[in-house]
Amino acid sequence: MVITPATADRTSAAVAGEQMERATRINVLRASVHEAANVSQALHGLYHREPAGALEMAASLRDPDFVLYLAYSDRTCVGYLHGELLSRLDGERMLLIYDVEVDKNHRRSGVASEMMRTALRLAENSDVTRCLLLTAPDNAAARGLYESLDGDEFRAIGFGWNLV
Repeated sequence: MVITPATADRTSAAVAGEQMERATRINVLRASVHEAANVSQALHGLYHREPAGALEMAASLRDPDFVLYLAYSDRTCVGYLHGELLSRLDGERMLLIYDVEVDKNHRRSGVASEMMRTALRLAENSDVTRCLLLTAPDNAAARGLYESLDGDEFRAIGFGWNLV
């Protein structure tokens, strides 16, 4: 299923993957409220939990600060990038990226790189001055990706609370 919103941010890249025998065309689309049901269905199987239903997804997609890019190979959703545009106390805006996920059969083929480039272009072409994401110290693939995109590594200690 292909999501083709009229207002989507679009970018394409032909990438040759180490695990793929031929070049694959990757289309990265910013999800819009008009495709909420399709977005929810496309995320099924990629997201580590059950994705929100169409009504909840539509509510999220109405928020202009909600960022969700879907990556397609042919007509199959093979990855997503989820983040949020935040206002800081100093008046600056930042993009906080929560998740970058690629289907295991499409990893190391440029999908995550293209989604990250697309999200960074969104930030550069708007009033966003900073982008931030966190990854596990032992996630060598993710760290390699972010380093290849000129991300600056910093050290932090995180805390989390499961409230449900």
